[in-house]
Amino acid sequence: MALAVACSQPGRAWTPADLYEVLVHRPTPAGTWARSLRARKGTDYTVAKLADILGRAREFVARQPLIEQRTDAIVELTRLRDTIEDHPWRGRTGGTDQKNLTARLRLCELSGGFDHTVSVRHLAELMGCAKSTAVTSNQRLIELGYLKLIRVGKKTEASRWQLAAPTFSTATHRRRAFPAHPLTDRDRGAGSVPETRRLHVLMAHDAFHAWAHGTSGARLLAALDETEGVGTAELACATGLHPSTVRRRLVALIDDGLADQNEGLYYLTATAYTYEEKCQLTQAAVSKRTDGYGAKRKLRHAHDRAQYAKWQAFRAERRRADRPRPSLVPEGVIDPESGELVDFRWSGWHLSDPEHPTWFDDTPPRSAFAV
Repeated sequence: MALAVACSQPGRAWTPADLYEVLVHRPTPAGTWARSLRARKGTDYTVAKLADILGRAREFVARQPLIEQRTDAIVELTRLRDTIEDHPWRGRTGGTDQKNLTARLRLCELSGGFDHTVSVRHLAELMGCAKSTAVTSNQRLIELGYLKLIRVGKKTEASRWQLAAPTFSTATHRRRAFPAHPLTDRDRGAGSVPETRRLHVLMAHDAFHAWAHGTSGARLLAALDETEGVGTAELACATGLHPSTVRRRLVALIDDGLADQNEGLYYLTATAYTYEEKCQLTQAAVSKRTDGYGAKRKLRHAHDRAQYAKWQAFRAERRRADRPRPSLVPEGVIDPESGELVDFRWSGWHLSDPEHPTWFDDTPPRSAFAV
């Protein structure tokens, strides 16, 4: 079915005869099942079966949205971003999963599609968390249907992933209580800034380490705006955090000069952060004593990669080492000077390769080694 879907894409639609020729008449590994089916049930049954598979594949491809260029892929990613922002990411694990998807959305926008390649260590650096946290988050997202593992990474090659829209209806999971924030003067263009785009700038900073403002602080700061005030109830509904957590995190953000309060509404300070320098965030990280934790994480991951590369080289060197290989033909069977057979118990054997002796016929007799 996967091959039939690939052969049914726009511009390369195969006929049933083409699929039958490739899978049955050619000795390809992918056609082993088709050739076995023809041997068991005949040609007519195999032709009808492959035609039915190709027909269902065409129907499946016709139901999918057509992506012809990079712009179409960006549009689909924008729809997925809206789905992610409408999902109620509750609790600590929910915030971690939201950061995971936020980092992956940025990678998908750079690659121009839902497929992307990223290692666990690089993902942890983008999320601003430990490697084990990123691993458990990947497992939860796979169960939710947001993520699919296409290829497991090997050696120095990272794993290949694919973002996917979940099967549940987003209307039942909608939690946004207020419209998207308007753009400020430093933002270009017109429209609105999605919460995940703000979160992408904040989540890996040292000011939002687990020992500082944390993931909840980054999510709250991403939901604030300089001109549009937001109350604690709206923030709790928008982020999925408990109201007491929202109030506690807002007090910490105000103390570090990242947020302001006016008549019960909270605003983003004008000097909270910039996309280039993040000066105020750096001061907040210094006050929380978490400055430099992200750099230490990157150094640790670089050391792990170097150690893994050294281990791979050592393992390959061991395999290439000249170690004694077992020989099935013992010494004394063949005269080393004349090359004649001395032990006639080995009569009828090809002994040119002592490691792989072969019999003249298909199977040796039971009395081949009889004394």
